[in-house]
Amino acid sequence: MSLGRTLKETRIKRGISLSDVSRDLLIQEQYLEAIEDGIDGVIPTGTYKKIYTRAYCKFLGIEFRDDPKPTVLPKTNGIRADVPGNLSKEKEIPKSKAVEKRSLNPEPTDLEFPVDINKIVRITGKTLLLLAIIYIIVFLIVKLFQWIF
Repeated sequence: MSLGRTLKETRIKRGISLSDVSRDLLIQEQYLEAIEDGIDGVIPTGTYKKIYTRAYCKFLGIEFRDDPKPTVLPKTNGIRADVPGNLSKEKEIPKSKAVEKRSLNPEPTDLEFPVDINKIVRITGKTLLLLAIIYIIVFLIVKLFQWIF
């Protein structure tokens, strides 16, 4: 079975539309269709085809290798089948490398900034006030020297 056919069947089996995959991976639908149908020449270069195919496989939980035999990995939490020849053995994947569960309809979340925006506004206001005071002081000193001399 070809990799494209495996991708298409897995996607359909899981009830995911091509537009959902396109939106989540930020890859044009025509490129995903070309990967599924095994059509060459639609994706600009071989490098892009490999990158897009690898991302698509990772999205669906399919092991991507350069050889033509794809392996569908079972959906488990932190545990995966080791290699196709040793399906009876299971080993744990560290949580940092475990595949994250992707939601097709993510909940809206507040953007988290690395700094406090309110603090930046307060500091900017204080800085502008300090610059205005310095400007007034320098202006008054210049006027005083002009009056004296």
